Amino acid sequence: MMFSLMNECAEKLQQYVDKPARNGDILEMKEVMARFTTDIIGSCAFGLNCNSIRNPNSEFYTMGKHLLHQSVGTYLQRMLKTLSSFLLKIFHVRLHLDEASNFFMGVVNDTITYREKKNVVRNDFMQLLIQLKNKGKVEDDGDIKSEHVQDKRAGKEMEENVGECTTHAIFLYYVEVSTEKVKSQNVFIS
Repeated sequence: MMFSLMNECAEKLQQYVDKPARNGDILEMKEVMARFTTDIIGSCAFGLNCNSIRNPNSEFYTMGKHLLHQSVGTYLQRMLKTLSSFLLKIFHVRLHLDEASNFFMGVVNDTITYREKKNVVRNDFMQLLIQLKNKGKVEDDGDIKSEHVQDKRAGKEMEENVGECTTHAIFLYYVEVSTEKVKSQNVFIS
């Protein structure tokens, strides 16, 4: 269902790393993969073209970093929530930054409003939420056999595996390009 959206993001990633790979430049792959993941999430979940790989000042990426920032205070707040949500209400403690929470809530509301006014249908998670909101259930389109939500650790492992596989593919591509460059210079390779 969402494979084509992920494929578009992967093609943009390939275009982004193509030139540095050909030139032998060094890239900070942790940052590149974080931005790639942001583009995947933006496209598949929110129905947005974030383009955070090419845009270092992407608001979606910046707000995502704010939302996921793990400080000691954030850790303590989450622990407090686990122990007692009642104490959070008494002390007026919020778990996320207001700015980031407002941003993502605005994105969701704006996307839903736009799609309903313009009758836009897209194969992404947001469309499933719209179906659920309007019809009370998600209709099976034949491609979806079952939907399930992975826990946070499984999602993190998948993100790391995708990053490792992509990095490996980029490395192999770079080796292939370098080998072709050497062959074109009529150098003997043993």
